[in-house]
Amino acid sequence: MKNVFRMTTVTACVLSSFTLAAAKSTHYLQGNIHQGEDGVGYLLSQPLAKQASKLSPELQKVLSQKKLDQQSIDVIVFLKGDDLTDRLDQVEKQYDRELKSLSKQLRSIETKYRPKESLSEKEEREFMQSKAAIMSSNDKSAARDIKKSLDETRDKMRLAKAKVVEASGQKKLQDVSNLIKSLGGKVKEQVALNQAIGASVNKGLLSQLASDPDVFKITYDAPVDYELDTSVPSARYNTWHSNSFDGYPYDFGMVDDGLQEDHPAYSGAGINFCSPAGSSVNGSHGTHVAGIVISNNGTYKGTAPGTDSVIWANAGNQSTTMSRMQWMITGNCQGPEVINHSLGYGVADDTDYSDTDAFYDAFVQNYNVMVTKSTGNSGWNDSNPRITHPAPAYNLMAVANMDDRNTQSRGDDVRRFDSSVGPTLNGRKKPDIAAPGTAILSTSSNWATGADYISKSGTSMAAPHVAGAIILMEDGGNHTPMAQKAVLINTADAWDSNNTSSTADDGFKAGSHWDKSYGWGYIDMWEAHYNRGDYFVSSVTPRNDNNIANDYKLFKGKMYTNEKATLVWQRRANFASGPTGSAYNLSDLNLRLYAEGDNTLKAYDWDGDDNVHQVAAPSSLDAVIKVYAWSSSFDGASSESFALATEENFTQVSPPSLQIPSQSFSGTPLFPINVALKVRNNGGVDTCSVSVTRGYVSGVSGPTSATISKIDDGGEQTAAFSLSAGVGTYTVPFTARTTCYNETYTTSGSITLRSNLIIVKP
Repeated sequence: MKNVFRMTTVTACVLSSFTLAAAKSTHYLQGNIHQGEDGVGYLLSQPLAKQASKLSPELQKVLSQKKLDQQSIDVIVFLKGDDLTDRLDQVEKQYDRELKSLSKQLRSIETKYRPKESLSEKEEREFMQSKAAIMSSNDKSAARDIKKSLDETRDKMRLAKAKVVEASGQKKLQDVSNLIKSLGGKVKEQVALNQAIGASVNKGLLSQLASDPDVFKITYDAPVDYELDTSVPSARYNTWHSNSFDGYPYDFGMVDDGLQEDHPAYSGAGINFCSPAGSSVNGSHGTHVAGIVISNNGTYKGTAPGTDSVIWANAGNQSTTMSRMQWMITGNCQGPEVINHSLGYGVADDTDYSDTDAFYDAFVQNYNVMVTKSTGNSGWNDSNPRITHPAPAYNLMAVANMDDRNTQSRGDDVRRFDSSVGPTLNGRKKPDIAAPGTAILSTSSNWATGADYISKSGTSMAAPHVAGAIILMEDGGNHTPMAQKAVLINTADAWDSNNTSSTADDGFKAGSHWDKSYGWGYIDMWEAHYNRGDYFVSSVTPRNDNNIANDYKLFKGKMYTNEKATLVWQRRANFASGPTGSAYNLSDLNLRLYAEGDNTLKAYDWDGDDNVHQVAAPSSLDAVIKVYAWSSSFDGASSESFALATEENFTQVSPPSLQIPSQSFSGTPLFPINVALKVRNNGGVDTCSVSVTRGYVSGVSGPTSATISKIDDGGEQTAAFSLSAGVGTYTVPFTARTTCYNETYTTSGSITLRSNLIIVKP
């Protein structure tokens, strides 16, 4: 059961006078509380003026444990700055037309090999085994060229964005760095993306540093912890490989302890490697992680063996890792499409969402690069989160460890005992997904003197499975991180822990289910391959409480029992130039499922503090999915982009649009005039039942209302009225109204009614 209030920080406040009722029909703020449609109150971000200290609680805790007053401590100094959203949006617009054109060309090729109708799961597998799904050599070649152009153009866009970011706050970074040096401190890193400085500072001088007006917050610079403690077939990656999707020409990024680039599984594959000068190559952990993605060995094949380039860097304290990730965008390498982060910075039981977590949200949001993060190896807890920072970040994918039991069958697979469980401290849904991470045979850094391949276990091994999946999604034509996340979650098989630490009662669960052990489910790359193009990227405006389809969007298609739809959007970290007065709050979007032409709600997800929502069909139906804004305003934006993953052959549609065309009817006085009033639906989806009412006109009598069961999209139905009128010509008004998909659509029109005497000649 949810807590009534979700709080980012524990504050001494009295909230007893604020009572919430479930499913309120209004949206409002009371003080610093946002009420979600689920009836839960969510505490919004606190402004800077209300923060008690610039030293984070975690740093204060570490300081209290230090014995020597003059002992130096590793810290991250966050600076204030301006929001760069508008400038970065302008950069994106410069490349938007070219990227959309290339994506459209690629999708037109892919569409030729997709089924024309919606299929059941059995029919899907039969289709994929047919010749209709096999791409011609000419189309393969054309698609390959388009993908190269897409990769190059997106690299240029990322670099252009990075230049804006780095230029914006350079002076302030340098000024505060000079201050740190003047205090006897050592500056280790400068991170432009979130205006952060990694430094070693004398404990006794922290208050002096904090007094600088440019300093927003000082946190502890946590040391790195590598989360280590037959996977390709069990997760079904081979479906992609056998259909000519291997990851080329896309690129893999990794922050880890090193990479032995000369391993035989890499050297013959033509992979380009790029790392900062002086990087350590002898990383046992990093070499094993990389092999899970890029190994080209026939037996121990990686998830994306055709990967073009590997851009990697040594991890370190958190500021070092953030700096290395920024380098991956600005360095003289190809830009990665995904960066794997098989490491953590402490169990996230201290805060729901830290300033360093926000860096990863800013990274994914601003550079359009997904980050895959291991959830950690701290195991089960009945009530407290065990995931590690930065897994609580909204926009990345946090990955749990699935034990595939060294079999290709998925039915017996369960969470490894030490895979960290969620949710976050405030109850947000993390992990996102589960992937194989137990007894994974992959490349060894000691291959020259020992075995080429060794077995390792841990969420460190699970995360690169999802990184490889992201590269395959790129190869399959999906280039938007939130859409990649939506498709992978939507096609995963839900798994249930039954909320027990034992895995004896764990297993598959039909339909939609989030679990603290498995996230939204066990990655299924067969299904992800089949539905790789079944997603939409669109946007909504803040809630306006009218029926104009700008604060909501409708999608329709066929759904079979337990098939799902998944909505993903991003949190704006407001971190492009440092945390300002208060962090941007997550926009509240919601998801509903209806049967077409029926206003009865079939499924919904109204959670107010997560950016992943999912619904499942309770039975086979012609479905209408509604994505809509519950927030009446969005922090830092006038609209909110989202990705929706669906089954095949869904379309985005316009809402019902009623029309009463001009019509004329004639009759004689004292006799009923039969009026068959036409009502049209010019929308892209069926209406629900339509009520038609007649307005008052003196001299006209008869029924004042009639009901039409529903009107198909693009169709027309009639409402029957038997009217009487005295001699004359009348203009009779009518109103048609339908309440459907939790919106009301109305139109008005009129008819001409003529009641004439008929004179019969003798």
